[in-house]
Amino acid sequence: ADHQWKALRVRIGMLGTGYFLFLIFTHFVFASDFALALVAGWKDAIFPMYHGLTALQAGVATTIVATYFVRRLGRLERYIGINQFWPLAKLQLALSLLWFYFFFSAFIVFWYGRTVVGGQVIELLVSGPYWWAFLAAFCLNFLIPMWTLMWNRVRVSIVGPTVIAGAIILGTLIDRIRIYAAAWSTEGINDEILRE
Repeated sequence: ADHQWKALRVRIGMLGTGYFLFLIFTHFVFASDFALALVAGWKDAIFPMYHGLTALQAGVATTIVATYFVRRLGRLERYIGINQFWPLAKLQLALSLLWFYFFFSAFIVFWYGRTVVGGQVIELLVSGPYWWAFLAAFCLNFLIPMWTLMWNRVRVSIVGPTVIAGAIILGTLIDRIRIYAAAWSTEGINDEILRE
């Protein structure tokens, strides 16, 4: 009956909202406990949201890649076409632009602050031993998706968004290595930072 369908839609909406809130909360806890808390002086209110946003970006990329393989291997070309890839590619472009926005919003606070601890956080995560990981994540999560998905010829295709999605998944993996390997490698350094 109609009232049953309405009740089902309401409950699905409530479940989806709860799932999304718990997703963001989980990334907040992970980012705060396993990265921020381990680096003395790394006080960043934006980083947990950056962590959650990059997870959403990688999730959309995984959906694009999985849809491509289901389409190819399941021989579902008749049912899965450009109408499924095009909206996901637009969402991927928006998430790639937000990747830079959240990164730059966090970075600019440390850079303009010019404190000793802020400089050490920048050196640890951006310009120090993990500069290669930052550069790879910057290119794979922001630069390449932005410069390719903004063109209709690439965005309104099936192979283009899939290749870019694969690059984003690799970039997110490298970004997580950069964040967590850097945070977990500061065991003896934290005491020196706190003394300064």
